[in-house]
Amino acid sequence: MAMRRVIKRETKEAKLTEKSAQEVKKLETCLALRNMPTPDNWPADVTYNVRGLLKLPDGWYHGKKVTKPTARGSGGLLHPCFVGPTQPDGKRRIFFHRRDLEKFLGNKIVQPDNMERVRIMNPEYLSKYPDDARLMRTEKKTKADYINNRCDQLSGKTVREALQNFKYDHNGKTRNYSVTDLKYDENCGLLVVDTGSGKSTQLRKKTTNNKAAPKTARKSAASKRARVSARSAPLLALPAPMPVALPPPGTPTMPPAAVLQHVCAKVLGPLKKAAATGVSGEVAICTILGVGYQCSMDQTMLNALPEVLRKTPVERGKFGQMVLNYFESELIKHK
Repeated sequence: MAMRRVIKRETKEAKLTEKSAQEVKKLETCLALRNMPTPDNWPADVTYNVRGLLKLPDGWYHGKKVTKPTARGSGGLLHPCFVGPTQPDGKRRIFFHRRDLEKFLGNKIVQPDNMERVRIMNPEYLSKYPDDARLMRTEKKTKADYINNRCDQLSGKTVREALQNFKYDHNGKTRNYSVTDLKYDENCGLLVVDTGSGKSTQLRKKTTNNKAAPKTARKSAASKRARVSARSAPLLALPAPMPVALPPPGTPTMPPAAVLQHVCAKVLGPLKKAAATGVSGEVAICTILGVGYQCSMDQTMLNALPEVLRKTPVERGKFGQMVLNYFESELIKHK
């Protein structure tokens, strides 16, 4: 009978996966922004999770522990846990499940109503929006009063204060101010992010080169494949747009109905299915902007329109679709 050879598995430290490493970096950034030090005698393989939602007894903390390699996997993942007070031997007790913690404490943990999770800033955005940069209000206005009100209230606040603590009201609901809101307000020219170096983030955005973004900053594989397929598809040939002469500033005149119909069908129509590229694309953008000025359309929407039209339909997103729908509806209204 042949003897089975048993190989003893060596105990190795687990290497964090890429996703787990990003999450640890976000939690550490959140701790630094809130000036919250890690408690003493903290386990080396546990990250302090300040975003834990369950209200714990005094001396207990939320954490995320790195899983070790096993026969079923290489480990390196993060598992939520509860870290207790320091024991006489200098170590802290760790529980992975709520029921085990409640059994140890001898009572149920009651969750308070309206418990709010701590907001977190993605470290990838800190390179563009430093946490100590100031938000400055411009003179521009938009049709939405709640956006004007929130921008007025944000004037003079830092990015940290805006993204960590600021809230605003919309349709009777209180919402947290997010990075998406900040991007919208900045792109529309309602706010300027002053980094203290005399340059706003908008100026830095224009001077950056077009190098490929790192893998950690790219979108999911599915969305990337969609973008690649959209770019590889042949671009639609744009017809020569009908020239529209811009009137002198301050004296807009309504273009004829034939011009509006031509712009809607022959200029804007193809651009809804493809990106504006080359000389013909830029001429088409100028034509559309000229008509928009003559029809006295919203200046904020007109400012955002060129950047939207230069993107493929897949890259435009909800905001880009909203801009195109607004322009098309205005053209139909004035025909």
